[in-house]
Amino acid sequence: MEYDSLRYTLENMNVSGYGRSDDNDGTLTTLARILKIKSASNRKADIVNSLYRFYSSEANAAGLYFRLGKYETALLTCIVHSHYHPLEEDLRRIADAYGFKEKTGSGYNRYGNNYRTKYFPKGSLLYGFL
Repeated sequence: MEYDSLRYTLENMNVSGYGRSDDNDGTLTTLARILKIKSASNRKADIVNSLYRFYSSEANAAGLYFRLGKYETALLTCIVHSHYHPLEEDLRRIADAYGFKEKTGSGYNRYGNNYRTKYFPKGSLLYGFL
């Protein structure tokens, strides 16, 4: 039997965020909502299957990339080129260049001081990549 890292990753995600309601909660339902993917039911297996079908299509992946805005494309390029460990200064420079105000405040510092929380716009398709 062949190991499938995509299916494994999806199956190990939580269905819901247990009280968190932001786009960075890393749950199947949030991912499906952002990508506008409908599943047969709210069962985890059905959501996983719907997302798996989506990500298994090259056309869907390309379409997702081409639906990104200029700011999101610049962020994704920076993140990929840095092997998913971007420097804070690089992200801040991109945000400043595109007029994006990084999210700050006690909630962001306490609950997830990472580049997704600070620099991804709410509802961004970037969450579908990372």
